[in-house]
Amino acid sequence: MSEDERLDSLVMRASWSPIRDMYEAHLELMEAGQPIDISKPRKGSVAVWRWMARIYLALAEFDYEEAKRRDREYVYNRLGRTFGETFLTEVSPFPCVTARKPHPAVAIAAAAPNRQRTSELRKLRDATDPLLICYGLGRRHEFRDLFDLTWTPLDGFGGRVLADTTGRAFLLPFFGQGQMSHELARQFCNAVRTVD
Repeated sequence: MSEDERLDSLVMRASWSPIRDMYEAHLELMEAGQPIDISKPRKGSVAVWRWMARIYLALAEFDYEEAKRRDREYVYNRLGRTFGETFLTEVSPFPCVTARKPHPAVAIAAAAPNRQRTSELRKLRDATDPLLICYGLGRRHEFRDLFDLTWTPLDGFGGRVLADTTGRAFLLPFFGQGQMSHELARQFCNAVRTVD
């Protein structure tokens, strides 16, 4: 994505309603001069979405190995869709290039928290009682404050996985840059499935 497309993307994202179908929303964004179609394979497709799909599938439908085989198809057809089972959001309204390289606009957003967005996310959580899975241990305080959580280490994970005292929210390592492993994801899914 060029820098111009990245800036145009931020302008477009700012105009979106608080909750959107992920496929429809991405068609409004451009990459290499074309709308982003997340229903098809593309260069540089987002590995983070595959981790999300894998974990959902392993918790809801399949064993972990089968979830790994089906994760791409889930991303292309069901992840973050209005007719689906998953809802995705970011703590920051601006997506980051990497965990350590946030978009420059993030500093502006951090200085002016979005109370309306925070309120909407809390209403969504309270209304549906979802299983909430957050990622990025470095942002534990932001998730705690956003969702009124109390984090404690989940037994057997050496502090790499945290759980809220309600047992309905979990915090995993960042999904990119080698911080998450298949073994940790498999163990997490097995542990949560037996609790739920």
